[in-house]
Amino acid sequence: MKKFFGYVLKALGVIALLVIIFICTVLFSSRQEKQITRDFFALVAEQKFEDAHDLFAPALKAEYPLLKLRTDFENMAAFTVERFLNIKASTSEGIIMKGQLSTQTGCRSHFDIQFWDEEIVAFWVHSPCMSQDRAT
Repeated sequence: MKKFFGYVLKALGVIALLVIIFICTVLFSSRQEKQITRDFFALVAEQKFEDAHDLFAPALKAEYPLLKLRTDFENMAAFTVERFLNIKASTSEGIIMKGQLSTQTGCRSHFDIQFWDEEIVAFWVHSPCMSQDRAT
């Protein structure tokens, strides 16, 4: 009977350790995403748009691989943000940032990124190169 309880306690210890590791991983990744967003807004405020693009584009592609857009754009992975048109803050919609991007194929598009509590909740591209606007 003692052996049985020993095995149960060991199993519970392993499960507890795995749960702690999982929670720490989730918390760390969430903090990292929020830090990227904070850094991005700081660069935009300083009008360092190239630096903002270099920071944000890889994070955006990691969060939203843009698979739907790749079917409409050649080399979508190589887009550049040309400029940010405006940033609108609203209590009901969070923050919506509008800007213009271009691809290696020369297609110019407008994009909207919606943030809520410093996290991306939507990304839209409005493009004349596509049959219809796409949202992810």
